[in-house]
Amino acid sequence: MKIAYIITRSDEIGGAHIHVHDLAAWLWEKGHEARVFVGGEGAFTEKLAHSGIPFTSLKHLKRPISPVNDILGVIEIAKRVKEFQPDIISIHSAKAGILARLACAATKRPCVFTAHGWSFTNGVAKLSSLFFRILEKYLAPLSKCIITVCESDRELALNNGIGPAQKITTIHNGMPWLPTPEKNSERGCLEDDTKLVMVARFEKQKDQRTLLEAVALLKGLNWNLDFVGDGPLQNEMQELSETLGISDRVHFQGRSQDVPQFLAKADIFALTTNWEGFPRSIIEAMRACLPVIATDVAGVSESVKHGETGYLIPPKDIEACAEYLRILIESAKHRRELGTKGRKYFEQHFTFDAMAVSTLALYQKLITE
Repeated sequence: MKIAYIITRSDEIGGAHIHVHDLAAWLWEKGHEARVFVGGEGAFTEKLAHSGIPFTSLKHLKRPISPVNDILGVIEIAKRVKEFQPDIISIHSAKAGILARLACAATKRPCVFTAHGWSFTNGVAKLSSLFFRILEKYLAPLSKCIITVCESDRELALNNGIGPAQKITTIHNGMPWLPTPEKNSERGCLEDDTKLVMVARFEKQKDQRTLLEAVALLKGLNWNLDFVGDGPLQNEMQELSETLGISDRVHFQGRSQDVPQFLAKADIFALTTNWEGFPRSIIEAMRACLPVIATDVAGVSESVKHGETGYLIPPKDIEACAEYLRILIESAKHRRELGTKGRKYFEQHFTFDAMAVSTLALYQKLITE
C-alpha cells in the first residue's frame, strides 16, 4: 500500500506528530510506502529526516486561519496528493483535517481522519467549540472513516451528530514496548526527595499552575518537581514558582527528546490538564511503572484507574491534587503497587503494536470497500 499522512505543522512535536512518525516508520518496516505531508519545516521534519521517512513540506498548510492561504493550501494538498497517488490518506490535527479533507474530496481519494481530541471538547471556549462542532458535522461525510483515540471522544462525536456510528471507530493510542525501567530499590524513605514529573507544553490547556499551587501546599514534605516541555507560558510558571517560594525544588527542563530517561528517574507522574483527548504522556508514564495523578477529562479515565493505577481529580482542584500527592509521597510501597499495576495495564491495552495492527487492518478494509 501507499499511505499519505497529512499533519498541520512541523515547528513542534506533539503527540499527533509522534503518532504519525511511528506509524509511518512501522509501515515501512512492514513493506508499505508511507510519506508524510506537513506544513513548513522544523523540529518534526528534522525528526522525519533523521528516521529516513520521506516527507513533503507544504508551503500553505499553516495553523492560523487565512482565507486566501487556506484556499491555496487545499490546492497545494490536492496537487501533492495527486502526484503521490496514495491508496489511502490518513489525516491528523484540526487544521489539516479541514484542508486535507476538502482536497481529498476534490481528488476523489479515500481518506481517514484521526481526531487527537476534538476541538469542541469540554473545556474549550464556547464560541470556538460551537464553530468546530458545526465544521466537523460538515466535514465528516468527506472521509471514509473517523478514528478517535479513545472511546470518550467517539461518544462525544456521536452525541454531537458528527457522522453515523458505523463511520466512527476507536483505536486507542499506543506506545512502543520498552523494558521495565530499573528503579533504585534503596529509594523511598521519607528522608529522600520524591521525584515528581509532568511532561507537557506550557500552554493554557495543560495548566501547570494547578500542579504548582498543589505542591506549594506540601512544603513540609520532601519532593522535587521536573517540568519537561516548553511553550509560551513557561516564563509565567517560573515566576509563579518563585512567588510560591518553591523555585529551589521546581526544575524547568525544557523540551527533551529523551522523555523516558526523565520518567525512569521519577516516582510520580502528574498531568493537571484542562482538556484532552487521550494523552500519550500518561501511557508513557504507565510504561515507566509510575503512578499517575491526572485530571478526569475526556478519555483519561480509560487509562488511569482511580485507586488502582493512580488517582483522578477534577480540573483545577488544587486541594485534591495536593492530597493525592501527599498520599503517594508518604508511601513508597503504595507508589510501587500502583506503578506496577499501571505497567501491567499498559502491556494489556496500550502497546504500539496493537494500535498499529488495528490501524493497518482498517486501512486495508477501507481500500477494498
